[in-house]
Amino acid sequence: MDTRIKPLALLLVLVSVLLVVQVALSATILRHLARLEAGHSLEAGTDQAINPEPSVPRSNSQEVFAYVKEASVGDAFVRGDPSAPVTIIEFSDFQCPFCNQAYLILKQLLQNYQGKIKLAYRHYPLASHEYAYLAALAAEAAGEQGKFWEMHDLLFESVAKEGPTAR
Repeated sequence: MDTRIKPLALLLVLVSVLLVVQVALSATILRHLARLEAGHSLEAGTDQAINPEPSVPRSNSQEVFAYVKEASVGDAFVRGDPSAPVTIIEFSDFQCPFCNQAYLILKQLLQNYQGKIKLAYRHYPLASHEYAYLAALAAEAAGEQGKFWEMHDLLFESVAKEGPTAR
């Protein structure tokens, strides 16, 4: 009996885990944006309601939040108000259908919460997507010409129309 994990099965498990993480992060972002709209601070320790789940110890929540606060966008391309209090750092692949779903959600968030959030984009081309690396290179070349976000949107829109094999 062959007990090795087949690459496709491993990829499916990985994609499933990434999708669950994406949903959890989206829920957290929406919860924090709702707090901002209500006029609450996002600083850890200033409000007991910042982490309403009683099963998560308060100290762990503070440690995680402190790490997130210190995340840096580095040289990533950033869209939105530079002084926005919430920064989303996206690691994405232009050819990935799940990343495309995240693109649509983030696009809507940026429209709904103008001035409150900004998006930093980081390339994460997956080897399983034949043209992902080339798409990332094309986006970087467009960025050198001041057109990163136009190329970003064009690449994701082409995946939405033609599927993940779009070139």
